[in-house]
Amino acid sequence: MNGKWAVVLLLLLATGVASAQGAGAVRKQAESSLLVTGAVAIDQEGHLTHVTIDKRDALSPGVIELVETASSQWMFKPVVVDGRAMRAKGPMTLRVVARKVDEGHYQVQIRSATFGSEDAGAGVASLKMDPPAYPEAAFRMGLAGTVYLLVRIGRDGKVEDVIAEQTNLKTVASEHEMKALRAMLERASVGAARKWKFTPPTAGPEVDATHWVVRVPVSYRLDAAKPKYGTWESYIPGPRAIVPWADGGLVLAGADAMPDGALYQLGTGLQLLTPLGPG
Repeated sequence: MNGKWAVVLLLLLATGVASAQGAGAVRKQAESSLLVTGAVAIDQEGHLTHVTIDKRDALSPGVIELVETASSQWMFKPVVVDGRAMRAKGPMTLRVVARKVDEGHYQVQIRSATFGSEDAGAGVASLKMDPPAYPEAAFRMGLAGTVYLLVRIGRDGKVEDVIAEQTNLKTVASEHEMKALRAMLERASVGAARKWKFTPPTAGPEVDATHWVVRVPVSYRLDAAKPKYGTWESYIPGPRAIVPWADGGLVLAGADAMPDGALYQLGTGLQLLTPLGPG
């Protein structure tokens, strides 16, 4: 496992931008992560009855053990339909993160999660989501990364506001340069998102809300191919933005646990009441 970490971290360093003082401190912020997908099922009281992990053969035994141990302690908010608690199930996506503690030792934990539901029409659906153009300057310098957007949608399906919640870069530079590079990708992402259109929910408890908030990851890759499932990716995580119009608890609950091309409406799906688990 140490050998794998050496490879991904060396790849991160190899993509580094020649920069002034500060790159060394930024490099120490590097982390690696992967997504684990599957499904969960709960009983009428919210106890977890079953967890399924997709493509187990693509994951290391340590990651599988981490997820199974953590999930054994999970408790969800009971799902109530017409005043009656019901059994429920839904898809699961977990972001497993590793950060270097010292030479040869890493802290691995489940940092964030999203849990969906099977209720058709209960959430916002995409209608028109044209991707942003790759900024020319970013393409020329080989800049790659992911911008996590929070988008507020009005009852007409149009975007009322959008904020770049966090931007993770696969480049090492000084803090000042990293800020400018993140801003480059964020401008392109936010500009494109303002033109998106959605279909409001047609059922469920959020159908009459004044607006809805969705999270959308926008990835910039020089290689168009998505990383294989179970592959660790290294990057420099950006700071989290304060979003005045989004509930803080719901924002933290999902964070970056989303694959490319996904859309997740805050406050929908199964709601976890207990911690995700220790690192």
